[in-house]
Amino acid sequence: RLEIATYQMDLELAVGFQFYACLMFGLLCTSFLQHSRIVSTGRDRKYTQRYMRIVAYTAVQGVYAFVFIGVLRTIFDITVTYISEVPKYHDQAQVIQVKILDKVGTIFSFVTLLCMLNMFLISRVPDIANGLNGANPKFTSVRLLLLIAQIQPQVLQAITVGSTLYMTVRENVAKFHMEEEFSRWTFTKKQALLAHAAALNVECLIVGCLTWLLWRPDSKRDKALMMDLKADDGVAQAREVEDGYEPLLDASICS
Repeated sequence: RLEIATYQMDLELAVGFQFYACLMFGLLCTSFLQHSRIVSTGRDRKYTQRYMRIVAYTAVQGVYAFVFIGVLRTIFDITVTYISEVPKYHDQAQVIQVKILDKVGTIFSFVTLLCMLNMFLISRVPDIANGLNGANPKFTSVRLLLLIAQIQPQVLQAITVGSTLYMTVRENVAKFHMEEEFSRWTFTKKQALLAHAAALNVECLIVGCLTWLLWRPDSKRDKALMMDLKADDGVAQAREVEDGYEPLLDASICS
């Protein structure tokens, strides 16, 4: 029982770092949107900054909601796991684990998919796509790991002996007189936990290699990005012309 508790706490801690990576993605996108080179709201600089701040945080609210809910869930999971190791509260902790955490897992899967969709769409915004030189491919590994960490355990648990899916399949197998072949399936819940941890080692290696390939140093891109960061805020504003909005070229030119 202690080994299972340690396993769960270690996984929750690892998931916490995923939430941190998503938070950094959200803050990065928010920064690009706040200093948009495309959108213009008029000459009132104070109003423009306030408007862009609201738009920037609203556009990434799916990611921020995922991080907020995920951190709460991680803290709750670790607390319940810790309490379950105290003999006095073990039974109560098990009840909470079954009645609350298992149901929350299904809801959180939906929140994960919503976060991934938000990340995919926001990465296509010109300010972010141009600033990161292809933002969508660069964050593919993050989205992939989010999907694996949330969906894979549920898939493995669904095919264990005694699960709802297992019982349904067993009832239908009897109609085809294949009970003997089906009885050879002995995949247990503990084996599912082990399979998930073993698969994560390989998956994290693949994600790490993919991240390294997509984020390789690019001196030209990095130089352009640093020049943008050092430029005056006026570079991030847009001026209105007769045929639409045209980005400002440089703060020094405007002055």
